[in-house]
Amino acid sequence: MNFVEGQNHGFALHGMPESFRLAPAEAAQSAALSIPAPYALGQYVKVKDEGKGKGKGKGKGRGQTARIIGFQDGRLQLEIQRYSDRKVVGAAPGEIATIKRPDLPVVTATSLRPPVALDAKEAEKKAAMEGKYYDLLEKVPAAFDYLAYGDFSDYGRSEEEEYLGRTGLPAGYWVYVYPNWYIFEHCRDAAQKKKTNRASKTQPAL
Repeated sequence: MNFVEGQNHGFALHGMPESFRLAPAEAAQSAALSIPAPYALGQYVKVKDEGKGKGKGKGKGRGQTARIIGFQDGRLQLEIQRYSDRKVVGAAPGEIATIKRPDLPVVTATSLRPPVALDAKEAEKKAAMEGKYYDLLEKVPAAFDYLAYGDFSDYGRSEEEEYLGRTGLPAGYWVYVYPNWYIFEHCRDAAQKKKTNRASKTQPAL
């Protein structure tokens, strides 16, 4: 790979115990896998690729992203992977630069579990946010949106007319309470602001 994107990653057990193993596997570490400190097997580094960065123009002086896969004859064995092929190059420890690991939030399997759904009346009441929103126009099922919005989200006003296959949706204020979106026609705060602005315009200048 040419770039380290730092994407979140993980796995789901889907009800299987964490101790499950398809088959035991043990192997003695070979000399080629004994990586000298401060480097480590599998670590991503920057290394100059002889086929890149020559001459003028884009790419000059930039190292290629490589992964440490071994150590042999005093040189680190580095794998450079591109979109359609990969190659292994050797480099002395002083010829490479380390890449700082991105500080990413930890995503656990429990955070991917669906929230507990409220009953219909409680969910609608929660969506209304103690009267902030009123006059419900539409309810849009979206069982998997908790992955992006959690079990609750006060999204705000939207003119979106189509979502998750539903068409002709009215403009309004969207609130997510798992597993549905609630679209309300009015917002108390917006109505109060409009009323205040109207009153200020009608007051005579002193």
